[in-house]
Amino acid sequence: LVRQFISLGLIDESKLVVDSSFTESAANPSSKRRHAVDPDAAVAKKNNEYHFGYKIHIITDGKGMVLGYVSTPANTTDTEMLQSVIDRTGLKGGILLTDRGYSSLHNRNIIKFRGMKDGIMRLTYKNQSEEIKNDIKSCNNSLQKMRYVVERTFGGFVLWFKGKRSRYYSLDKVNCFHGMLAIAYNTKAHFKVV
Repeated sequence: LVRQFISLGLIDESKLVVDSSFTESAANPSSKRRHAVDPDAAVAKKNNEYHFGYKIHIITDGKGMVLGYVSTPANTTDTEMLQSVIDRTGLKGGILLTDRGYSSLHNRNIIKFRGMKDGIMRLTYKNQSEEIKNDIKSCNNSLQKMRYVVERTFGGFVLWFKGKRSRYYSLDKVNCFHGMLAIAYNTKAHFKVV
């Protein structure tokens, strides 16, 4: 399907953007039985906020069209999911943009092997000089300005389709839910059908 969209000129393959977002479980997060009700869901903490549920890792083109996705329990780290998400498209070349959560030497090698330009935001460390930290922040700011399309896609999931919370239990069903979100979003945002 992706190849057909490319041949029709519907996909901007010069820029690919990868990111992830939480999908809350349908189980009541305050219930002591939440793991019995939804055994595939997991707890993750981000910005001092706990999330019980799943994550959707997506790859979009430069226009924000969802090209592929992977569903995982919420406690899965972004670093280990980059290759799986890229494999969903089969695309090579262009620049691949991600946030700092995907920053690792292994992921940079994956991008290099596929002939893509490295657009992974850099991490700063305490022992780096202020000059290096400022250079990294400047580079990250310019990359962040190109990543807005994936954030807009997640916003569309929530605004148009109430995609922040799953209606289903189990990873298999949530994976189908994520697939329906991607199809519905692409149809509404890019083909103006819905």
